[in-house]
Amino acid sequence: MLMNDTMQSILRRQSHRSFTGEPLPDDALETILEAGRRAPSAMNRQPWHFTVITNRAMLDQISAENKRVMLQSPVEALRLRAEDPDFDSFRGAPMAIIVSGEDEAGYAGADCANAVENMALAAQSLGLSSCYLASFKIAMETPALREAMTRTSDARRRSGTSVRGPRKNTRSVIPRDRATRSSSLLRGPTTTRRSRHRAG
Repeated sequence: MLMNDTMQSILRRQSHRSFTGEPLPDDALETILEAGRRAPSAMNRQPWHFTVITNRAMLDQISAENKRVMLQSPVEALRLRAEDPDFDSFRGAPMAIIVSGEDEAGYAGADCANAVENMALAAQSLGLSSCYLASFKIAMETPALREAMTRTSDARRRSGTSVRGPRKNTRSVIPRDRATRSSSLLRGPTTTRRSRHRAG
């Protein structure tokens, strides 16, 4: 098998479920987001929206709502997981990137999954760890969290990733225009919306 830096990142990437609480440097975050924006999508539609949450209190709010929903689930495995006193949807990570997809985009689920995979590989290449998450999606559809988070009116939460180092022991021939739909940064009590456009 041929080997290069890209293949090394692919083969070494793992989903970690225990994180340090250290904040992610801004340049690392921008690199990871750019990797997500460069993901392939059906007809290059890029039907995604990235919400970056660095406010741990908001992550705790999402996790608590997710636990409440899971405790009411008819699926025993979900109820048992939610009964864990240490339950945390984000595994103690200091930040998460929530990926939303446009409802009318027929392949938004696959497109958003591509974006999350790109971001996970970018994190790995930077010496960071991540965890592909989807269990919080049910909670994100509840009215409480819809009001708590800034979201586009035509987007549905699909999946996300937590990023940071784990605790120890534990060709496109023609460049395509990558017009970023938008990104949201939720840090502390305020929300800053960011949007960038790259000329093709």
